[in-house]
Amino acid sequence: MPPDEIRHLNKLESLSLENNELTIFPSCLSSLSASLSFLNLSNNPLTCLPQEMGHLKALRSLWLDFTQLNCFPALLSSLTNLEYLSLRGNNIASIESSMNSLQNLQWLSLADNQLSSLTNKETFSSIPKLHTIILSNNRLSKVFIVCPSLCNLNLSKNRLSELPENFEDFISSQVSLNKVDLRSNQFTMDQPNWTKKCCFLFT
Repeated sequence: MPPDEIRHLNKLESLSLENNELTIFPSCLSSLSASLSFLNLSNNPLTCLPQEMGHLKALRSLWLDFTQLNCFPALLSSLTNLEYLSLRGNNIASIESSMNSLQNLQWLSLADNQLSSLTNKETFSSIPKLHTIILSNNRLSKVFIVCPSLCNLNLSKNRLSELPENFEDFISSQVSLNKVDLRSNQFTMDQPNWTKKCCFLFT
């Protein structure tokens, strides 16, 4: 099917274009704004995303793994129905504060990127349903995370040598948190007492 023919599938709900040679976002997809809820564009050399992608208001699940993105796409903030967002394996070095507009987001992966610091407590604090954050295999040496519904936090394979001073308070305040993954960092400390508050902790 030629790409332009997709525009006529006005009831299409799920589309995967993974592992192709797309270098630009297919403009024909914007015509599916009322129906498309799942989109996978992973493993395409997209580099950047056009503003028309922001028209896909019905999207609930978006996969942009290994698409050579150099920054967190600000236009994603307009996709307010998103529940699952994966940006794994890109070159993202910082997270946009506009992400707070994703009020329905539940699951987020930024694994395998270039994040070195995450110290703005506002980054996730206003996303009420976010329960899983995956930040493994970045360059994080400093973290400060506030997230009201967090259940699963993955910080493995980073450059953490110590946890922030407030981390014990953070653990105590996260009533839903049951898994923290800290494997393959640079810790030299003994396992602290607050680890007992999690059902699973890997160090």
